[in-house]
Formats: sequence, C-alpha cells, structure tokens
Amino acid sequence: MASAFSRRRVSADLDVLSEGSDIIDKQRNSPSNPQSRTLSGSQTTFTKGDPTKQTVANNYIGGDSAVTILFGIPAGLGIAQKGNHSPTPRAYAEIRWLVDGVAIKRLVSVASGEQITGVGEYVSVQIWDSTTPDSLDPAPEYDIVCLVAPGTRGSTSLPPTYSPTPDTFTLVALTTMDLSVPQDVGIRSLQVLTNNAANLKIIFKDYSGFVLLFVMASDIGTAYVDIPLGAVLIEFDNVDTMNDAGFSVTFGVSG
Repeated sequence: MASAFSRRRVSADLDVLSEGSDIIDKQRNSPSNPQSRTLSGSQTTFTKGDPTKQTVANNYIGGDSAVTILFGIPAGLGIAQKGNHSPTPRAYAEIRWLVDGVAIKRLVSVASGEQITGVGEYVSVQIWDSTTPDSLDPAPEYDIVCLVAPGTRGSTSLPPTYSPTPDTFTLVALTTMDLSVPQDVGIRSLQVLTNNAANLKIIFKDYSGFVLLFVMASDIGTAYVDIPLGAVLIEFDNVDTMNDAGFSVTFGVSG
C-alpha cells in the first residue's frame, strides 16, 4: 500500500505532466499568439530541512531547440554563516522535458554553476531541500537561482552531477556495502574519491546480481567511470585486512 507521501509525490508528478501537456496543446493551437518562454529566470527561497518541492520553471519551448538550465546559490546570509550550527545547503532539482506527452526526467544536485541541456517542447524544474537541519542554525533560509536559456552547455570535462544523501561512507576492513543506481533519471557515470584506493573494489551488477564490471578505485583515480548499461546496483568492497576505507560518491548525469 502506497504511503501518503508516495501518493502526494505521484499526484504532483501527474500534475506537472498534465500542466505541461496543456501548455503544449494551447501553444500548438494558437500560432498567432505565441507565448513561448524559452528564456526565463527565478530566485526562490528555501529552508534547510524542508523537503517541499517548489516549481521554479514551467516553460513552453516549442520546436526542437536545445535549452540549457543553469543554477546558482547567491551568497546570502544562509550561505555566509559557516559556524558549527549552519550546515551547507543541500538541494536537488528534478527536470522534466516533454515531447508529445512523453517525459524524460533528469535528477541533479543543485550547486552554483551547475547546468544541464535538453531538447523538448516543454520543460519544468522542481527543486527541494535535502539539508540535515540544525535547530541552532542562525540562517536556515537560502535562495536558489534558476535560469532557462536557449543554447547548449559550454564545453566542459565535467558532467552535471547528482550526489546521493548520504554521499560519504566508511567501510571497516574486509566489509562490503551496496548502493543503488538511480533509474530513469539520466545517471551514466560514477566518481569515487577514497583514502584507500588500492583496496576499494567497485562492482557493478544487474537486476539478477550478475557482475557487469568491476574495477579498483586506484584504476580510475578521480575520473568518472561509465556505468555499464543495465547496472542497478554498485557493490563496494574494502579488501584491506587492517584499515578502513572512507569514500564519497558522485554520479554523472546525461545532459
């Protein structure tokens, strides 16, 4: 039985898709009165610890033009306070590109300078906070800027990224852990940073548990490694017989 939260999430997703389809239909049927919003901007306030989704862009694009979405976090009070009781804001954005009622979804971590490009008739962007709050935080609120602009991302060796919550882990000697690969949100690569690269094994598996690929962290260094097609689970093994392996993970997103 779905939880109340799950029902609200599904309802919200359907509302976004329905609204996008309605906008596309209206624009297609009113060529003499176009209301294309290929270019737009917003600055929205979020509160640390409040996971409520906020829609920050809802744009009819039309045609098949490439559009880039850019994010920024201005240096307001919520960012400037760096004491023990002011956690760094952590937020996610869910981006939906819509063509003929068919949606493609991307999930990225929001950070200043993050950007992602897609093509569609309509795009919506919803953002929510995922910060672990502190009751003594002197500045729990912060702003996120979202710009929707025509054109593609500038040339860069770094993809848009998604960092899960949590994104840092510690394995004691001779232990393992599993991490699911987020599905249907454009995840395509993985970066692992560790203090014990020679002894941290990374194994990619499919639904049946079949091993698609395994590498040692030392083989990839700080680079992003492509996630094999069909991988749904990543197993991390610390093969060191004496020492812990601390590591962090970041997913690369297509776009």
